[in-house]
Amino acid sequence: MNTRPQFASSTPLSKLPPQIYYVHPLMLKGLQDWRQVFAHAKDLGFDTVLSAPLFARGADTSIFVSGDLDRLDPALG
Repeated sequence: MNTRPQFASSTPLSKLPPQIYYVHPLMLKGLQDWRQVFAHAKDLGFDTVLSAPLFARGADTSIFVSGDLDRLDPALG
């Protein structure tokens, strides 16, 4: 019996991994900057934008450690 493997000619978009664009939130000042980042990421072919937490930082001041989940980081403006 001679069987040949079958290969898909294309992958549905829903099966592709996300194309993630990372942005550091403290580099942006205001909604217009965020809009520009989203447009830029889209123009580059990204379908997802990821940032560090936007919440107020904890005592060690790391952008990745939130200290208050009810407040935005004051440095965001």
